[in-house]
Amino acid sequence: MNFVQRILGQKWFVPSLFVIFFLIGLFLLVGRHLVRNSPSTARSFDQPIPVRTSTAEEIDLDRIIGANGIVQPIMLINLSPKVSPDILGEVVALHADIGDLVEKGEPLIEFDSGRAAAIYQTALAEKAEAALDLKIAQSALQQAQLANAEGLSLATLEKIRAAREQAEGALARANLDLDRVRTLFSEGLVAKQEVEGSEARLEEARFQLEQAKESYLQTRRDLENDETSKNLAVATATTALRKSEEKLQKAETDLKLSQLTAPVTGIVLERAVGLGELPRPGTVLATLGQIDAVLIEIKLAEEMLDDIYLGQEATVTLSAFPKEDFLGAVVKIKPATDPKTKSFLAYVKVANPSLRLRPGLSSFVRLKKQTQGVAVPSVSLLSPTQDVNKATFVVDAENVAQLRPVTVSEVAGGKSVVTDGLRPGDKVVTVSQYNLRSGDKIRIGD
Repeated sequence: MNFVQRILGQKWFVPSLFVIFFLIGLFLLVGRHLVRNSPSTARSFDQPIPVRTSTAEEIDLDRIIGANGIVQPIMLINLSPKVSPDILGEVVALHADIGDLVEKGEPLIEFDSGRAAAIYQTALAEKAEAALDLKIAQSALQQAQLANAEGLSLATLEKIRAAREQAEGALARANLDLDRVRTLFSEGLVAKQEVEGSEARLEEARFQLEQAKESYLQTRRDLENDETSKNLAVATATTALRKSEEKLQKAETDLKLSQLTAPVTGIVLERAVGLGELPRPGTVLATLGQIDAVLIEIKLAEEMLDDIYLGQEATVTLSAFPKEDFLGAVVKIKPATDPKTKSFLAYVKVANPSLRLRPGLSSFVRLKKQTQGVAVPSVSLLSPTQDVNKATFVVDAENVAQLRPVTVSEVAGGKSVVTDGLRPGDKVVTVSQYNLRSGDKIRIGD
């Protein structure tokens, strides 16, 4: 008792007692904290494992696919002389060099046009002559139609018919006169010369009648065929004029083709002719690249083949214009892969109205792909590799963690899109998942 009293009477006793109680309380607090926040400590004391979770949700993810590219013309156009071979002349002028920008219709190569010009002038004269012939034929037809309308042709026919009747009367009179003279000759009243004269007059009357008949028939045929023949003459003259116009048009085309012009706005990539040369028809003299829009050729790894599609939006940055972005879209995909590089080619079309984007410029293309699916934080996945087959701990309604295999299709922006193994609303463990075992009781911390 005296010992206890002596201890209690010491000055250091009360402070020491406070220190002891403080240390005991601190120990209890630290132990409680470790049990609540340390997975290993919680497991040692057979307590629920403290974790943090995130809820799987259905979201849209933007995945950016990048690739280097080269600017190419949207179309290559080979230019050959189109003028007829028999009038193609030597090259007398070259208006554009390799690398020059040219506008549509701008002259590139000029040929000697002397023969083409001469043929054009001849065709022009032939057309004028054919037009005059047609005018004359049309005038004759109009006169014939007018004569028929006014009855002039019928009056002419009536006059010729009257002349035929007169010839018939003259023949009848000549027959009577011959009979009379022969009777007188038989009676010895007239000389033989009178008989011969009457016979001659009879033959003349017969001849005149035949002439009158033929004239009458010919006039009738002419009247029947006159308008038809004049219509035929007009048709023939019209055909001749049309052919002369076609010939003139061809001559005019050949004259224009004596100058090779740019069919589109573009850049001269090749030129294969010089001054004084006489090119052969069909020979490619120049190659023009159309660049009012351009193609960006990009090479992509074969595993990205399913990620690229026609119409996919693209943003293009060029080394020549680093502060500008050019918008485009995928317009062509070559699905055949290169077995050596295990890659395939795709083409992005970009508008180029200012013609600043030239063939050969290097670029970087960013393709955007939107993905919908069940997304979870990528840290919740246990597999450290890039394989699509992964696993995550899913917390059930009883706060028990179950290890569940999942299939991942996309990883972007700290999120992973799971195509198999999870549903929207599932809770996945994002903190302390590496300390868990399937079937562990867990406690979701703050």
